[in-house]
Amino acid sequence: MTGDAAQISLSGGVLEPELLPVYIKRLANEQAMQGKSFSALQMQQTKTEPGKESKTAARYVEFTIYSTPDAEVKK
Repeated sequence: MTGDAAQISLSGGVLEPELLPVYIKRLANEQAMQGKSFSALQMQQTKTEPGKESKTAARYVEFTIYSTPDAEVKK
């Protein structure tokens, strides 16, 4: 997690990308996230080297979510 009190971003990786929306929704219950909303989500599947592909690597997705600046949330 990076950012200041006005805007934050959270980066990570998941093996089950279909569960990412549930994770993001649960973030709203965290004290540090109270009053924050997210305006952007970036996702990308990691690249694997030829011949080293596995089921886990094929499903691993990196993500970053960005909060909406506080000034925009209050509009």
